[in-house]
Amino acid sequence: MVGDGEVSGKRILEYALISLLLSGTLFYTDRFGWTQPLLMGSSLLLMVVLGIVINVKVRLNTNAWHIFMLLSFFSIVSSGVNSEVDLLLRAGTLFLSFIGCVVLVPPLMLRCFSGKAPMEILVHYLFLSHYPLVVLPLLTGGFVLTSWGAYQGMFYNPNALGLVIITILAAHFAEVIDVIENWVLEHRGPSRLFLFTRIIGMTCLLFLIIMSRSRTAIITFGVLFIVSLFVIVSHGFDKGKINVRRFSKGFRIATFSLLIILLLYFLTPLGALFERNIISKFLHRSSDILDGRGDVWRYTIEHATLFGHGRGFFDQTITAHNTYISLLGQYGIIPTCFFIIFQFHIFRSVLKFSRKANRRKLRHFPLLIFMVFNLLSMTEGMLYKVSMYLEFMSFGIASYELYVYKRTTELERSG
Repeated sequence: MVGDGEVSGKRILEYALISLLLSGTLFYTDRFGWTQPLLMGSSLLLMVVLGIVINVKVRLNTNAWHIFMLLSFFSIVSSGVNSEVDLLLRAGTLFLSFIGCVVLVPPLMLRCFSGKAPMEILVHYLFLSHYPLVVLPLLTGGFVLTSWGAYQGMFYNPNALGLVIITILAAHFAEVIDVIENWVLEHRGPSRLFLFTRIIGMTCLLFLIIMSRSRTAIITFGVLFIVSLFVIVSHGFDKGKINVRRFSKGFRIATFSLLIILLLYFLTPLGALFERNIISKFLHRSSDILDGRGDVWRYTIEHATLFGHGRGFFDQTITAHNTYISLLGQYGIIPTCFFIIFQFHIFRSVLKFSRKANRRKLRHFPLLIFMVFNLLSMTEGMLYKVSMYLEFMSFGIASYELYVYKRTTELERSG
């Protein structure tokens, strides 16, 4: 039987996960933006307290720990150089996010949700916390467009809706890859009902992205689609040799997927909407596809210093619209370099997890959400947003499971 303490721990962790994920999205709303620091702070502190109370055993990824300690140290130096308490608080928040998401979430999930795969739990709470934000405005307010013909739902602009939806879609891509992989690798046959419902759901989400007119989100969707096809087709190669049976299955899936996209484009209203909302937007701003962001980025790079210029470098009218440019302008070259190194370390770890954790469910989700965070970061500031928290948590889970995989392999060899 499950003890009352374990049940309470599970409920606390559920609240912490949902609150943290919501804090990274409610920031995009006019009515609920004020809740972000409350939800974020309470959820991260709850994770730390819960970890201490139940005496959870953590396993540090030493490379990530050292990189993040240096990032935090130089961010604190930057706050001192610029004499800004706000920079110090933000550096502390980022470090606490690392502790909560990367260090504590994996062992807490294994302790409080015994018998369930941590990656599945993470995706479950992503859907539980974010689908209502997308669906409820449609049910209560209807499909209302802005004056320039875009749909924004409950968010403060249509682009924010697109960024949230593409984050949800990354999880659906990971689910679909799982099902197709099992068929290609002959572990078990595909569930036609599951695939059908996911394709319908993903098509509806794609429609909302097109109606949001978010170019960043649609480009990210294209990258996720191509990467997913590549992953599926790559199973046709086994130790450098072509496995004809697997390659044939992967090729058929890739062809079928491309056929679905073409059918949606030419035989449904999606094609005309895509041309009107996305293509026309690219053409209309072809002379400056970055909407003036290039000038801000160029100016920031030209005036970059080792420890930045503080929060005042950008203001309400001139914003970075880029995670890395924002760090460069405010914290400087050294902290930005360590954040890039940290992202590179994440990429290496999640790519390894994607390739080696053959029987782990949703093993490609960390790689896909890494791509989402970094692609969205090219045109938007994504620190403390839901994609960052998902990237951190999925990286922590992948690192933890890679460690378990390594230890199990070593024991099997020694035995």
